[in-house]
Amino acid sequence: MKELVRGLFILFLLYGLASADWVPDDGHKMHYPQMPDTVGWDINATAPIILADDFMCTETGMVRDIHFWGAWLHDTVGVINSFILSFHSDIPADSPFVPYSRPGPVLWEHEISDFIIQQVDTFVFCGWYDPVTEEILARNHTAFFQYNVFLPESLWFPQDSGTIYWLNISANIQGPERRWGWRSSLFSQWNDDAVYTTPSDTTWFELYEPGFPYIPGDIEHDDDVDMDDAIRLYNYIRGMAPAPPYSIPGSNPPFYAAADVNGDCNDALGSDFEYLFAYLDSGGPPPSYCYLYPPATGNSLDLAFVITDNQAQENIPTLNEWGMLILALLLLAAGTVAVIRGRKVALRDTSQ
Repeated sequence: MKELVRGLFILFLLYGLASADWVPDDGHKMHYPQMPDTVGWDINATAPIILADDFMCTETGMVRDIHFWGAWLHDTVGVINSFILSFHSDIPADSPFVPYSRPGPVLWEHEISDFIIQQVDTFVFCGWYDPVTEEILARNHTAFFQYNVFLPESLWFPQDSGTIYWLNISANIQGPERRWGWRSSLFSQWNDDAVYTTPSDTTWFELYEPGFPYIPGDIEHDDDVDMDDAIRLYNYIRGMAPAPPYSIPGSNPPFYAAADVNGDCNDALGSDFEYLFAYLDSGGPPPSYCYLYPPATGNSLDLAFVITDNQAQENIPTLNEWGMLILALLLLAAGTVAVIRGRKVALRDTSQ
């Protein structure tokens, strides 16, 4: 009997592991799943910072589970005590006063400490961005994680098809030295950009793809690239002109990103002048940039999440899950037969 109980436990454990996270075949009830960008950015969502992104409901009914992706600064994994999750109504853009939409009144808010974490290993470096401090760290970490929240029935959230809602997320971290970020989305922008705020500031601010405020090759920092920039670069390299007006904040010695025209992450050299002159004079390759200091593009930024009601599907196993169930049953049957045979042999030996 003990062997049978152990076998059943293994069976249920295998099934639980197989169905604990979300995969695209599980479906969704929003405009489309905003899948994580595997070479994207993780935006600091450590409390008190709050991030939010909008979505349109495509099926009237209950939100029963929420799935999203995120990662840790410097790959220094910490402990998340809880997530503060909330759904909000939509405040449409009101140009020219506030030219972007943002979260409205709270419709549902709970502190969630029961969630399932699934690590995603890509071994590709991703960036870190803190919109409050404006800290930008390209190629900062590799691992990221899928977070799966399966709501108990008492916390299900009702939504109506065709309605735009906002999902807000903020992570309560154990200890002050670690920071967690919500991963940017792979797909192009839906509706409006994601936004951020803090409890001390009721203003929502748009999120854009992180970058530094310069144009590669714009040595004079006057928003264009022309022969004046090439002359300024030539004279600076020869010590006949002052340094370019823009350097990366905090760099020591100062790194003049616009002057690194060939993108080799070195100080301005004669090769940078030759590269820029060739571009301006004879149509050579356009100015590049150091991968550590990407220039601002103004591109939209959305966040990775999926809204579903998969619990309503009664966890119907997929083909892979059925395979695991059958394998577990076969192992259980084989183990049971072996135990029975062993006991018969033992009884026969005792009777003799």
